[in-house]
Amino acid sequence: MTAIIFATHREAAPFLELSGHRFLREGPPAVFGLPAPCRMLTLVSGMGPAAAKAAARCAVEEHGARRLVNAGICGALRTGPPWLPGAVFAVKRARTADGRGTAPSPAVDCDWRRWPSLPTADLVTRPSPLFDARLRRKLARWGMLVDMEGGAIAAMARALGVPCTLIKGITDGAEAGGRDELHRRLESVSRRIAEVLAAGLLSRETPCHV
Repeated sequence: MTAIIFATHREAAPFLELSGHRFLREGPPAVFGLPAPCRMLTLVSGMGPAAAKAAARCAVEEHGARRLVNAGICGALRTGPPWLPGAVFAVKRARTADGRGTAPSPAVDCDWRRWPSLPTADLVTRPSPLFDARLRRKLARWGMLVDMEGGAIAAMARALGVPCTLIKGITDGAEAGGRDELHRRLESVSRRIAEVLAAGLLSRETPCHV
C-alpha cells in the first residue's frame, strides 16, 4: 500500500479530487481513501517536521504502507531557471536543519526514479517557514529547495525500512515577500503537483491501486 502525505488540506485538495479519495478518519493525521481493498491512502499531517514524522509512522505502522510519497509546496533556494514558481521536482536527497539554518542532518537518499520525467533537486527541511535572504543563502549550501516536512518524512521512512519519494512544487523564492507569493500560487502549484501524482500513480493501474 502506498501512502501520500500532504502537510495541509489546501495542498491535498486537488489530488483528493483527482483520486476520488474520501474522508475516512479525523486527524492528525487526517486520512482519506477509497473502500477496501484499496491500496492507496492520502494523509494530511499538519505542518512541520514533528507532525510529518508522526504521519509517516502512522501510515506505516497503523495502515501498513509499504511506500511513502510526500507531496507539497516548497521554496526555492536558487535563483533563475529551473528554480521558478510552478516548477515541480522529484527530490534526490533530503536533510533537515535547525531554525538557524545550521547543523543539517546527514542526507537521506530518496526514491526519485519512479518519476523519471521530473527534474531532480536536493531538499532542506526546517521547522518554520523561510522568508529570509540571509538564511536562504546559508541553506543553499545544502540544497536547492526548502520545506517543513520532506526531510523528516524521508528520515522516518528510512528508519522504518520503506522507500520514500518526495514531490515538491515551487511557490516562492524563500525571501522577503515570499509569504504573499506562496499564498498567491498555492492553489495553482498544488494542482500541478496533483497532476504529476495522478500521472505517476493513478494511471498505472486502477484508481485504487499503485
